[in-house]
Amino acid sequence: MNSQRITDRVTSVLDKVSVEPLLFLFTIACALLGVASKALVYHKVCMSHYDTDLCAKVDNGSFPDQEELVQSESSFWFLAETYLNGVSSLVMSFFYGSLSDRYGRKLALILPVTGQLINALIHIFNAVFIRISVAALLPGAFIGGLFGGWTSINIGAFGLLSDITSPQQRTTRMSLAESGVFVSSAIGHSLSGLVVDKSGFVSVFCMAGGLYLLSLLYILLRIKEHRKVSPSSSSRCDTCMSILTGSYRVLRKKRRDRKRTYMFIILLTIFLVIVSNKGKSV
Repeated sequence: MNSQRITDRVTSVLDKVSVEPLLFLFTIACALLGVASKALVYHKVCMSHYDTDLCAKVDNGSFPDQEELVQSESSFWFLAETYLNGVSSLVMSFFYGSLSDRYGRKLALILPVTGQLINALIHIFNAVFIRISVAALLPGAFIGGLFGGWTSINIGAFGLLSDITSPQQRTTRMSLAESGVFVSSAIGHSLSGLVVDKSGFVSVFCMAGGLYLLSLLYILLRIKEHRKVSPSSSSRCDTCMSILTGSYRVLRKKRRDRKRTYMFIILLTIFLVIVSNKGKSV
């Protein structure tokens, strides 16, 4: 009797789980890829100027001129990747957010995971062919942003949570999901350097790609669409224009109790956090 009660309780808890495992897997994969990607850029820049032996010890303080050159050129490529990924992700998030409201949340989950999977495959290619130009990594950054990246998966995941939870449960569920993101990010950042040191770049990018693939399978097999999808007779051009004008109306709409001011403060805060984090990594 007790075992049946425990089984029922576990089943009840599992039935309530939705996007949390997806965010956990996706965040670990992004952390693995992000940390190792910077190390790969640094290594490829060094290899484009010097031999393998010097690159193995270029950052030990014995070669200050060579180290400064590698760091300076690496910073340029970090910045290029950041702009390619960030700008494309920002632009596309306007469309994916609105499309997820109209056609369901799974679209905003599948696209960014697919983009990051392609990005991981491009990194694997660059890790295998280590001598090719660092510029060969840029398509991965652009594709990852074009498919929505972090912005879109957050739109889809937290939008889905808002669809399936009651107002009383919503804050708790979203807080738990966000906590899982921080924990998984710490795990991914810790593992990435260890795997690179022990097994090399190919291994860590394969791990990230495998986690993205698991995330994609989880979306397809486990997550159900809870938003009713209504077919639209509008043309693609009309749909794009309505998305842009709708986003503008949301921003300029007057709200009670100075809520529009609070919304702009939140947006500005998020912008500054992202800029500071990106700037720190460049």
